[in-house]
Amino acid sequence: MNTLTLGLNDNELSVIIVGMSILGAIVMFGIVFGTLRRVLVKRQSEMTRRELAAYVAEGSITPDDAERLLKADIRGGCPAALAERLTDLRAASNH
Repeated sequence: MNTLTLGLNDNELSVIIVGMSILGAIVMFGIVFGTLRRVLVKRQSEMTRRELAAYVAEGSITPDDAERLLKADIRGGCPAALAERLTDLRAASNH
């Protein structure tokens, strides 16, 4: 007889096992989705860098402006000023 389950009936043991399984599934989903979020944020950051490099190459902005925009990029996202500036540059290049 296992001393850990001593005093627990089958119903109580089943509830504990199901509860631990649900908790484990929640933790796994958290890890997977957290990793997915970090990957997507990094991908977007790299796309922004490439887009700024393209603007510099075509002469729409100066390298100093691009560097300032990249330094303004805050962790985990894109500040409103950067998004507004890129929108302005897109509109200027379309005209």
